[in-house]
Amino acid sequence: MRPLKRVLKDPKVLQVFAKHHVTSCESLLGFPLLDLMELTDLPWMTVVEAHHSAARALAPAPTTAHDLRGRGKRFLPTSLAGLDESLHGGLPFGTITEVTGPCGTGKTQLCTMAAVVAALPVQHGGLGGGVIYIDTENAFTASRLVEMAQERFPAWFCAEDDPGNRRLRDLAQRVCIIRVSSCAELSKTLDGLDETAIEIDAKLLVVDSVAAVARREQGGRDRIDLLANEARSLKLLAERLNIAVLVTNQVTTTLRGHAEDDEAVDVVVTAALGNTWAHSVNTRLVVDFRTGVGQERLLRIVKSPLVPLGACTFVVTAAGLVDGQTDPAILGDLHDAGVGHDALMTARSRLPSAQTVSEQQHCSVLQAQAGMGWPAM
Repeated sequence: MRPLKRVLKDPKVLQVFAKHHVTSCESLLGFPLLDLMELTDLPWMTVVEAHHSAARALAPAPTTAHDLRGRGKRFLPTSLAGLDESLHGGLPFGTITEVTGPCGTGKTQLCTMAAVVAALPVQHGGLGGGVIYIDTENAFTASRLVEMAQERFPAWFCAEDDPGNRRLRDLAQRVCIIRVSSCAELSKTLDGLDETAIEIDAKLLVVDSVAAVARREQGGRDRIDLLANEARSLKLLAERLNIAVLVTNQVTTTLRGHAEDDEAVDVVVTAALGNTWAHSVNTRLVVDFRTGVGQERLLRIVKSPLVPLGACTFVVTAAGLVDGQTDPAILGDLHDAGVGHDALMTARSRLPSAQTVSEQQHCSVLQAQAGMGWPAM
């Protein structure tokens, strides 16, 4: 919802509307003009001007491709060189970037690292802004944020001229943590984030994770509607405030094929939340383990409106995500594996170096979910 106080400036008019529970642009536009004038007892022209202002706020004037090209594209660098190079600069502003993968692959670590860079001063490669971090799994820890900042940017955060750790305190104060436990709470939080984002000059909004709260809801149409509403709110925030939005998603396991006629039934690991959510995100990153390569993980760009499909490797250290050794053969296999993000999500079955890690883990998860009566994702 777009707060009416962000659109109308006359406090007396706002007070009259609030008295009748008209506090958003959407609720105001739900009334015919004559009914609104009768309800509020405001002058006709005041009601018309308020109505037009609310309509303009929700339906901004169209722009041309030439204007968009002239504005350029802003990015939030992740400081993971392989990923930033593949994304042509980092996480794009004004859109939703999703990172999905099995538990323990580094999704929260990537979010924490992005928060550090967003709050880092501009002269040291950051954006010098605020961060809104919505934590639905209680996975965020301030100590990890501080450790990552010190290890990744020691010249700034461990300098001798800052004995009182003033710079670390400033970093921590720029990251606003919000904890929610349900889809209803998340939707309500997103609807009211405009003012907070402007107050702290937010450059990044993190939701870690969307799937955690969605999976607590009952399946069916209601959950689809909740996800659609959350996606709409995230897109509006990204576009209206021109910030980077980074969300994490979980994975689920499905069965493909038929057991009839001796055909194989494949266990397929794919992103959770279904097609409705998949079409809502602009950029999808998939992270997974690589077997036989130590602690190295594989990160793939499987959906993006700006760049071709690509991949890089990384390891998780005290300093966050650090570039690994990308195998050119893997990049070639990924480009040859298929065209859709769902096909690429399961492309590991064609790669000997990463064949069955997630399938084995999530086959047991699928069986457990079926036994407990959990809704399929």
